[in-house]
Amino acid sequence: MTSEKPKIMLTGATGYVGGSILAHLVKSDHSAVKDITITCLVRGTDRVAKLNTTYGRRVHPVLCKDLDDIDRTIEIASQHDVIINTTLGYHPASAVALVQGLTKRKQTTGKDVYIIHTSGTSNLAAQPITKAYTESDPSRVFDDSKDDIYGYEKTRNEQQSYGQRTSELGVIDTGLERDVRTLVIMSPTIYGIGTGDFNRSSHQVPAYVKATIANGHAVVVGDGEGTWDHTHVEDLAELYFLCLLNILEKDGKDLPFGREGIIFSGN
Repeated sequence: MTSEKPKIMLTGATGYVGGSILAHLVKSDHSAVKDITITCLVRGTDRVAKLNTTYGRRVHPVLCKDLDDIDRTIEIASQHDVIINTTLGYHPASAVALVQGLTKRKQTTGKDVYIIHTSGTSNLAAQPITKAYTESDPSRVFDDSKDDIYGYEKTRNEQQSYGQRTSELGVIDTGLERDVRTLVIMSPTIYGIGTGDFNRSSHQVPAYVKATIANGHAVVVGDGEGTWDHTHVEDLAELYFLCLLNILEKDGKDLPFGREGIIFSGN
């Protein structure tokens, strides 16, 4: 990107993943980010105060009413060059609104704009227990470097609509229509203690523990053959950081975007 400081926006700064990404970015002494102020779209004046207290001038919290506050989302997004979206993945309209805002930004500056969108591998998961969706090959393993993940998701969503998948596809398709560069980071089970200032717990691991305590023993689902990859929340925050750095320093030269721009974070 140009020598002018890029304007970066983060959604979900009070969440588990978003909070960890924010903490990771702020503590970095890398020259590309160390002096950048990050806009955080949040709900509630109490959250604004806490972010200001913790991060000072490194953040610029901006209030919105909720995820349905679409006009406000578009307005704030239109003031930024790069957006990292980590808020609730099951709200297609708010995700697309970010891309619409970036479109306006590009029309104003004439420069490329980017969104890093958070999604999850449940978009690809078979459902052998409920039989809601089964694969012809139940042992299939997807490869983000070889498989047409976008094409698979489009076909799958036509057969079985799923909110998180709908949001992701909406971001990609709107980006393709409006020349906004989209990168999706698709994560499996995320574990570890978050480093943000608000929610520091994952969803899955505490649920596993509660189920084990309630049943008096560990629980196996079905025949136990099902697998789900995992990633530590701090490793995930580093991945977002590396992607952002590539955008800031190389205009995303080493990253895939659009239909090919879906990458897995599982290890």
